[in-house]
Amino acid sequence: MFVFGVCVDSPERFDRHCLPAIAAYGGEDATLMSSPDVPVAKTYNDVLDACLDLEGVEAVVLLRDDVEIVDPHFRCGILAAFESDPDLAVIGVGGVDADLRWWQTAGPSPAPGAPGRSGEETPRGGTLVDYVDGACMVLRPDLAARFRFDDVAFTGPGGFEVDFCHRVREAGFHVAVATIGVTRHADPDDADATYRQAAAVWQGRHARSVGLGALEHHVARLEGTHQRPERYGSVPAPHAPEGVVDVEITARHHRLLEAVPPTAGRVLQLGCGDGALGAALTALTGARVTGLDHGGGHLEQAHDRLDRVVDVDLNRLSDLDLPRGGFDAVLAVDVLDRLVDPEATLAAILPALAPDGVVVAGIPNVKHWSVVLPLLLHDRFEYRDAGLLHRGSIHLFTMVEAIAMFRRLGLGRVETCGAERVGLYDPAHLDALVACLASYGTDPEEALTMLEIYEYGLTARRA
Repeated sequence: MFVFGVCVDSPERFDRHCLPAIAAYGGEDATLMSSPDVPVAKTYNDVLDACLDLEGVEAVVLLRDDVEIVDPHFRCGILAAFESDPDLAVIGVGGVDADLRWWQTAGPSPAPGAPGRSGEETPRGGTLVDYVDGACMVLRPDLAARFRFDDVAFTGPGGFEVDFCHRVREAGFHVAVATIGVTRHADPDDADATYRQAAAVWQGRHARSVGLGALEHHVARLEGTHQRPERYGSVPAPHAPEGVVDVEITARHHRLLEAVPPTAGRVLQLGCGDGALGAALTALTGARVTGLDHGGGHLEQAHDRLDRVVDVDLNRLSDLDLPRGGFDAVLAVDVLDRLVDPEATLAAILPALAPDGVVVAGIPNVKHWSVVLPLLLHDRFEYRDAGLLHRGSIHLFTMVEAIAMFRRLGLGRVETCGAERVGLYDPAHLDALVACLASYGTDPEEALTMLEIYEYGLTARRA
């Protein structure tokens, strides 16, 4: 006896395609079970539960309602395949419609003929594979006592079969595809999108785990190379422009300074700190730098290094008296994320920017893996003494949000001026996350770039 379990989303489609074929080719003793409006994995599990109370079951055929059996020898072919390989437990179909061969196209399994166990020929002409499509899969009856589909993690139309086949193969059984006449009446585009999303869920589940201890170690190592001051200002490092003997800046700061036009003779720096970065800019271009910052002994050094220093709370600039159009550029590095309302601060100083002036900003990327992975994998979002989640950071940015902020301020011409890219110690740990993002339509290369960029450099001008 063959047991047919059908997930029925559309009774009309079931009556037109699936039911007549089962009646024609399922055998006189065929048992049919169907569940309307129930997720596929749950339907298949209900069928397996019911099989435990049945006797004489030769095979369990699990179908979607849009699958039509067109092979008069369907039963004979299935029984012959099981007889030819005692370890064969799951059979998929290479039917008329290529959508039934996800394992050949969009899934993580190799195609037939690929190296390894997948691709070996079975005695009856079938091919051993890693996974088969869940739209039509035939199970050996004794699997009902040992396995179930994961209907909790996989509530949609796909992915559950990949997980199921994975566990079946781990138990030592074979999974194969056989050339049995079956066709599917489904929209290929819908099927492809569904399967890509399901594949991402499965890949995320079985990706190599990133241990918290190892992750903490590498995040700490990253932070050690990106120390940031307690207050605004530059970061000491052993790289200084030629001719500057008492100032040290990082390579990333150097890239931002190079984005300041050499013709910008008057520059306003937000968060000047000890004046190191402004002094480096003066050494590079000869610009006269006015620094804004608030309190602390570091301003004494800034007074010695910059053309002018104003001691002011950067969160309260509404009363600041600056010459209208008096500056050719505004430099904002290691500061915007430290402000209560960076947009309001920029709005307060923009009248002082010349009509053709430019804002040069360093934007820490909160989407970097050192923030995202601890959050997703270990529910950690900790502020620290260094790094992107510095204790002084109170406003977090992605590049898209930073660009949107500048455009709201009337700075419609926003361009990147370099980016500091810091990859994970083992890039493979990002594969599952990139695959998941890609399943929602994000370009994989773009997704990886967004996860690896530590800080963006942006220039913003009036449109």
